[in-house]
Amino acid sequence: MRNIKINENKSLKLSNVLKYDVGAANEDCEINIDLEIQKMDSYIKTHGYRQIGPLIQFSDVCIADCQGSCQ
Repeated sequence: MRNIKINENKSLKLSNVLKYDVGAANEDCEINIDLEIQKMDSYIKTHGYRQIGPLIQFSDVCIADCQGSCQ
């Protein structure tokens, strides 16, 4: 079995990244994340690129107060 090494205080640099950002503009729309992932996969294949490495998904929740800033 392979070992997973965990290093603290390290940075991960990404280049040539496809990013789908769900922002305030999409607040009222119901988003199907699986469909968006399929669209990205299709884009990669149709443009002759190849995926290197895993799909990384990150989500962050921000609860805004009355002034609109995150807590």
